[in-house]
Order: sequence, then C-alpha cells, then structure tokens
Amino acid sequence: VPINELLKSPEKSKALCEKVIAELPVLIYPESEQKVLSCLSRLRQLGIKHAATGNLGAIQLIKKSGLSVHGQFGLNVVNSLSLAFYEDMGLSDLEVSFETQFKRIKRLGGHLKRGYIGYGYLPLMQFRVCPVKPSLGCLKCSGKAEISDSRNVKFTLLCRQKEYMTLLNSVPLYTADKEDCVADFVTLYFTVEDKDRVREVYDMFRKREDFDAERTTGLYFREIL
Repeated sequence: VPINELLKSPEKSKALCEKVIAELPVLIYPESEQKVLSCLSRLRQLGIKHAATGNLGAIQLIKKSGLSVHGQFGLNVVNSLSLAFYEDMGLSDLEVSFETQFKRIKRLGGHLKRGYIGYGYLPLMQFRVCPVKPSLGCLKCSGKAEISDSRNVKFTLLCRQKEYMTLLNSVPLYTADKEDCVADFVTLYFTVEDKDRVREVYDMFRKREDFDAERTTGLYFREIL
C-alpha cells in the first residue's frame, strides 16, 4: 500500500500493521528524501515493519528507517546475477521484471524469494511534467486522467502527489489461466480498480479462471532471443 495512503488512516494502518507492506514512490527526488524518511519513521511507530521499492536508490532509505526491504519489479531483475546482487544487499524478497519470460524465471538461481506480477495495469512510463496539465490544470483534475493514441486507444494517467505522473497500459496483464506458479509468490497489482473489481479479480485468479475482459500476458510467454 502506498505510504501516503497508509498515513491517511493511521488507526486502520496500525490495526493492519502485521499484514501491510508500505510502498515507496517510484520517483524520489533528492529534496524529497527527508520527507520519505519521516513518513517511514511514522509508519514504523504504527507498527509497520516492511517497505517495498522498485527504486535502487530508495533501498538505503528503507534500511535507514529500520524496515525490512522488499524489491519491486522496477529493480529490473532478469537473471541470476542481478538476483544475487539484491540478495547480497539484504532484501527479504523481490519481484522479477515483468519483461522476463516464465521459462527464465524458473531457471533463476540463488536463495532469495522471488515473485512476479500476475495481474495489473502495468506502468509504461513516468512523467515529471504532467501531459494533461496545460489543458486541464491541477484544480480541475481528480488525479486520474486519460490520453489516447493515434488509434484512439485510451491510457490512464495517475497523479502521484503532484510529483510525477504514471502512464498505465490500456489493458491489464493476467496470467492465472496460463501456467502454474513459477516463483515463490505472485503479486496482483491493483491501481484503478474499485473494491468490487479487486474482489472479482482476486477470485478469478485464485480459481485460475479465464479473464472476463481484454487482457495481455505481457512478455512472459514470448520467444525472445
């Protein structure tokens, strides 16, 4: 759960502290590091013991705060050498890159627990300059906007505390009906779904059902030289 969401409801976060991993922002600018450390310190006081990041530079921030480090897909682990690197850094576990084929995930060496993204609208890129601000402005924006490509395919943009924007893929990744688990855990990466849709997807994934809408399986099953 993003750190800002956890701090919005401290009592609820305290009640769930044993089950929650605090997610750091994807982009942390030098002038924001102290603010992030302060947030992590407050979360630790609530009893939260774990934090996750896909930013190599943020690993030390989490360690400095005294929390356990969980690596996200942004660390771009695609082979045993990179997995060993993060194992040596003391990470508790990590998600491999979603650009890694399943057959290669199976062959990864080392002892660090590894997982992969099994569902989610994958982030395509991050923008420091908001693409819709010139036409919409911050005051009229809900923090969620859409842009379209030349084929009129719509992509969602999410504002991250007015520090950067995340562009999500137009359709979600979904793999439950394709292959048995090839790792120690699977992450369902929820971003724009409401609570009812979260439950529906969770149930479909748990039962290994076919997806009920358009989806992609990413690069997990593609032959790449």
